[in-house]
Amino acid sequence: MIEQVISQAKKNVALREYQHELLKRAESAQQSSYVANRYLAFWAGGYGWLIPVLDAAEIMPIPSVTPVPGTYDWFRGLVNYRGKLISVIDFDCLLTGKPHSTNRNDRLIVLSTNFSIPCALKVSELRGSFDINPKQNKFNQVNNHPWLDESHVIDGIVWSELSISRMMVDPIFLKAHPE
Repeated sequence: MIEQVISQAKKNVALREYQHELLKRAESAQQSSYVANRYLAFWAGGYGWLIPVLDAAEIMPIPSVTPVPGTYDWFRGLVNYRGKLISVIDFDCLLTGKPHSTNRNDRLIVLSTNFSIPCALKVSELRGSFDINPKQNKFNQVNNHPWLDESHVIDGIVWSELSISRMMVDPIFLKAHPE
């Protein structure tokens, strides 16, 4: 009789642990799908841009950047980010060709380590984040820029998804110094 009670108690504990584990997995799956549809919005080159939140490791004020001589204006230089050197790309300048400016709204978006090139984008203004429903508010740009994915109209503003992976393999991006 005692053995049956102990056996039943073990089953109840195992069932509770199993249910708890299922709950954690369900919450994790909800969080993953939530994050997968969340985009970081910023302003650069006079346009609104979006990148998946998962593509950004950190957002921070502009630290001290060490310039690298002989590079294009859009290659601002290098910064020490958590003990590693990463390249700083002035995204405004890369898009427009105009020399960079600095203002207090400038931010550095350190890109995820999932990308092959350790770098950060300097952007002129962070605009927050949006949840993008992939089934609505999207259209393809007339401009067939190789770094653009879909565009979305949110509150009357056009926001274009930036494909960082395509940007990082583009010869323009890979060539930081003139010949």
